[in-house]
Amino acid sequence: MTKKLIIPLWILLSSIPLFAGEEDMLRVYLGDGPLQLDPHKAVNTTEAQLFTALYEGLVTYHPSTMKPLPGLAAWWELSDDNLVWTFYLRDNARYSNGDRVTAEQVRRSWLKNLSPDRGSFFSSLLDIISGAADYRSGKIDGEEVGIEAVDDKTLKVTLTEPAPYFLSILCHFSFVPVHPVMMNIDDWSTINSIPVTGPYRIRSQQPGRIVLEENPYYWDRESVDIKTIEITTDRDVTALMTKFNRFEIDWIMSGYSTGMLTNPNGMVLSPLFGTTYYYFNNRETPWDRGDVRKALALLLPWSDIYGQQLIPAHTLVPPIGDYPSPSEPLSRNVEEALALLEKAGFPGGRGLPEIVIRIPSNLWGDPVPIWMKQNWEGSLETSVRIETVPPGTYYDGLDDTGYTLGHLSWAGDYADPMTFLQMWRSDSSFNDAAFASDEYDKLLRISASAEGEERFSELSRAEKFLLESGEILPLAHFPAIHLLDLRFIGGWYANALDIHPFKYLFRKNDASLPDTA
Repeated sequence: MTKKLIIPLWILLSSIPLFAGEEDMLRVYLGDGPLQLDPHKAVNTTEAQLFTALYEGLVTYHPSTMKPLPGLAAWWELSDDNLVWTFYLRDNARYSNGDRVTAEQVRRSWLKNLSPDRGSFFSSLLDIISGAADYRSGKIDGEEVGIEAVDDKTLKVTLTEPAPYFLSILCHFSFVPVHPVMMNIDDWSTINSIPVTGPYRIRSQQPGRIVLEENPYYWDRESVDIKTIEITTDRDVTALMTKFNRFEIDWIMSGYSTGMLTNPNGMVLSPLFGTTYYYFNNRETPWDRGDVRKALALLLPWSDIYGQQLIPAHTLVPPIGDYPSPSEPLSRNVEEALALLEKAGFPGGRGLPEIVIRIPSNLWGDPVPIWMKQNWEGSLETSVRIETVPPGTYYDGLDDTGYTLGHLSWAGDYADPMTFLQMWRSDSSFNDAAFASDEYDKLLRISASAEGEERFSELSRAEKFLLESGEILPLAHFPAIHLLDLRFIGGWYANALDIHPFKYLFRKNDASLPDTA
């Protein structure tokens, strides 16, 4: 019998240039739009990925380890007391219009981010800088913040306490320099000529589509392999998956249907430094009381809840390095719960206000909030209501009253436990829950004076305090899933932050195809 070579259609298509004249264009679907282009206003992971193309700060991410690498700063020095960082900008650090990047522009950009009028979501990450927290809250003038432009190429930053994670924070997109012409523009959505510092600049944009091209003034232009990137955000799942299966899209970050995937090599699954959890809103009593929160937590069917999760979580901080786990999984204990409530003045739940569980509407049908309602109403003399909010507006109302528990999935902004734990500081800009504890704040301050394993141990103590207060109900650590065929795209590495700098991506022209008979 003669053997015939049968080659699947997806292999044939992969060898055909589908878009003549633009074979070097990388086509990426990041998720539902629109995208925020102002790095001081952006908040989500979709924009974080886009910004790896458009922006670069003093330091930037290593594509695999996520450790800080020199960016606009060629090098830096740290004082003997670990409090003063001095950054030296490159001679060829420029914006995409050719203008030079100066230390003063970096200083002004950081102060704009910290400004009490701006209220940037990530601004409290810089609270470790001397005077930053007071300036952010309107207590002092910006000139009193420990950020000094010594000259055009030298920036000196003074911290309140040693922070070994400070360089990792500066990798974040919020702390890139913004060109002076953009500083007072509120809406960037239709501007093609935004001067940027990253490896790419905007060539054109229209609703649902942004085309990027090489930045001719980028200091490390020779390291950029792919010349053009097309970013799309309009969602039509069927059309999207059809294009991916035909190799008309190289990478889908979210919004896909794995059930429609025909390429067996087209999915990349990797661990992510992220946690999904419920939290209590402390703006109304008695939900600001740890004994009441803990009592409600003890009434839940935790064996069922954990069994529902792909990667169950009993901590807020996902496993990382030598960081010690602060607690054991929760378990249901009705007797202890009722005793706590009686001591708190709510015997059998009498006197508790209505419990409102607020979730994004795309979680409707998830059994966890349903189990919460059933178990609390079944064990207590109180009522429970599940309130759904459209995903597009859900996060806008979390810093308000009117709900008891909220639902969040948080991915770390840098590879350190502090990216989760600093959220719950009394003055943190991330503290939507309005959680306030002098003891917790003190534990974080103690950790700042420690190093290595001792620091991790102190941070674990702080997390244990947070968990035992009942403020957070961790559900799961979640993986990152991308549709991407790594046989044809190089420089893309699975990493804890799920950030994949466009600068390092390249096409594998010599990718071997599997033998098929």
